[in-house]
Amino acid sequence: MKGGGSCPKAGDFQKMGRPFLPNLLSRTEKMIDALDDPPHSEPSHRLATIARLSRQRCTTMFETMVQGVVYRNRTGRITAANPAALKILGHDTANQIRGRVTLGPPGRTIHEDGSPFPDEEHPAPVALREGRVVRDVVMGVPSPRSSGYVWLVVSAVPLFRHNKGRPCQVYTVFEDVTERRRAQMLKAGQARVLELLATGRPLQEVLTALVEVIERQCEDVVGSVLLLDEDLRHIRHGAAPNLPPAYCRALDGIEIGPNVASCGTAMHSKRPVCVHDVQTDPLWADYREIAVKHGLKACWSRPIFSSEGRILGSFALYPSKPRGPSSAESQLIETAAHLAGVAIERVRSEAALRRAKEAAEAANRANDDFLATISHELRTPLGAVLLWAKLLESNTLKGAQRRAALGTIIHCAQEQSQLVNDLLDTTRILEGKLRADMRTMNLAQVIDSSVDALRPHAQIKGVALSTSVADAVIKCDPSLLRQVMSNLLSNAIKFTPTGGRVQVILSRGEDTARLEVIDTGEGIPPEFLPHMFKRFSQADRSLTRKHGGLGLGLSIVRHIVDLHGGTVRADSQGVGRGATITVLLPLAKAGIEQHSRPRCTKAADADTEIKLQGT
Repeated sequence: MKGGGSCPKAGDFQKMGRPFLPNLLSRTEKMIDALDDPPHSEPSHRLATIARLSRQRCTTMFETMVQGVVYRNRTGRITAANPAALKILGHDTANQIRGRVTLGPPGRTIHEDGSPFPDEEHPAPVALREGRVVRDVVMGVPSPRSSGYVWLVVSAVPLFRHNKGRPCQVYTVFEDVTERRRAQMLKAGQARVLELLATGRPLQEVLTALVEVIERQCEDVVGSVLLLDEDLRHIRHGAAPNLPPAYCRALDGIEIGPNVASCGTAMHSKRPVCVHDVQTDPLWADYREIAVKHGLKACWSRPIFSSEGRILGSFALYPSKPRGPSSAESQLIETAAHLAGVAIERVRSEAALRRAKEAAEAANRANDDFLATISHELRTPLGAVLLWAKLLESNTLKGAQRRAALGTIIHCAQEQSQLVNDLLDTTRILEGKLRADMRTMNLAQVIDSSVDALRPHAQIKGVALSTSVADAVIKCDPSLLRQVMSNLLSNAIKFTPTGGRVQVILSRGEDTARLEVIDTGEGIPPEFLPHMFKRFSQADRSLTRKHGGLGLGLSIVRHIVDLHGGTVRADSQGVGRGATITVLLPLAKAGIEQHSRPRCTKAADADTEIKLQGT
């Protein structure tokens, strides 16, 4: 077990059950007293028999105890050790420990918190120096068989001759609590991970804490958590606090498969994969070089599952030398994978809930904005209609004023009709009821008729409208494409000031028709470009904005273009620099008759692009 790190507090082991070996120490003290101070009334042969039997009992107890026992002479040096002591301390013979003054290498014993434990403060020297029993001291002794520590609970009893003078020997008893300590540390580590999880810490921080907990449980291993991407195909870095960063970067983004090292194979097969030697195992054939470069010898990986059985990633341990995992290490990997699954699923679920909450709040805000906008868009023209209708009713308007009033009423009614149509179209789109009645025809005819319908509107506003249209035969629904052209041109004219220009260009590529509507109007803010074709999107959402509309026109355009297998995009150099809307539609297959149409081209300059922000 690795030293240092987060450890249980001093005294924790005493709280785990009964005080350590109180009965044994009591019996030992009484036995020594009996040997050193036999009853004087007994005959000499009787005393010899008592002494011999007592020594036999003491020897039997010494040899058969499951606790480690060592004797030290008055100088503190070890003179004898029972088999249990040799086993616990990792020695084969008593000669390996005889003559020492400490249970482990001098100067290397540690306290529970990982701090140095001075040799002179060990239980045996204290018992010899002060002549008192020292009970239940926890200490970590370096193991000669690994780089970790053996954790002991040690008690020491000084032995006296005839109950006086300085101690002549010290009797040290100790118990191996390494596994008990490991279990307690694991429990504390798991609690820490769950605490981080409960307090909403970032996933990487939680997974890093988990890896560190497991690393402290093992000797000479480092751990990692890899995540499976949302596409369920690629590996993403999760946490690996002690692996080389270059190695982690090399693994990030690789695709899982049946022969993708340990972790990629474990995710693919949904089974544990334990590679004992990366230099010889075929699973590491394509990744052997990078593993060897970073000193990795073996890799034991276990897939991480969600509560529903979905693969979330993998937990892996890398030992410092080629070997397989012990049963304890396999159990640790299983525990870590389970806890990692809980953490990943919890964090992702909370993130999904946050996104859902944000989406719901955004939808509520959009709903409020929509209601405010539609109320404004309905009330404004209705107010104008009501005003002019009352003036007409009063017979105060004559001649040109009367005609202007009627024209305003008609224009407001047309705006209301367009608004209602857009709402109905959006409803049909959301319900999947908008259908295209496809037929083969020349797109130029649709463009010419749409331009002719809107040319008077452009002339009234003082906007120059020109076209440059080539023949392009496509399969389309003419009425839907007229709606596309009407929305695009209406927006271009609306957002182009008097004296500006709007140009419509239709060109033909190898397999696509390219339609561009270009204006010299207000332009589009760069931050708004990604939202141009979303429902109810408007660069200016205030009720006092200069231009009306619900922000539905471009979303309808996008959906109709999608129905025709095409694409649409908006481009602008910025505010005040115009805008361009580009629509690409697939041409009809070769062999279909190409319909010509009368040309109708008006000359005018065409600068940049179109601004489309709702109808």
